[in-house]
Amino acid sequence: MTWVRVLLAGELSPTKAARVSCDGRAICVALADGEPRALDDRCPHREVALSGGLVSDGVITCPGHFRRFDLRTGRCLGRAWEQVVSYPCSIEDGWVQVDIGPAAPSRSLREILIAHARGQDIGWPAAPMKPRPVRFGWPAHLGRLRRPGPAERGLPGLGRPRAPLPGTA
Repeated sequence: MTWVRVLLAGELSPTKAARVSCDGRAICVALADGEPRALDDRCPHREVALSGGLVSDGVITCPGHFRRFDLRTGRCLGRAWEQVVSYPCSIEDGWVQVDIGPAAPSRSLREILIAHARGQDIGWPAAPMKPRPVRFGWPAHLGRLRRPGPAERGLPGLGRPRAPLPGTA
């Protein structure tokens, strides 16, 4: 266990998070139920800093796309497959301490892909993803719009026949 003092407990606000850096890691520290909680300071969706979001009822809202993460577990509300790493916290002598643990060994993309192909744990959340329906053709969200045909675009020789030119009939 590697406990690191990150900030004074009095600096935490019930509605805002604080960004701290420990061993090259950006960590978001916020209050949940009156106790400090720590998460990785990046949204898994678009790598936005979570520390810029608002805190309410033990949940922090990502300022980028408004995804909400539980400060106690790191799970995204409504999206169980998205999760942020959470760290144990404590208060000692008026300081917030975070157990950042040992640094994760960096692996190359090749090593990660080989481990995944072998069915080994690759260190990502293992919650199953929801299957998404496959759609073909015109996107349903565009409704009954359609692309104009060749005649409507004024292309000659395509679509409905045109009237003959005078004197050629």
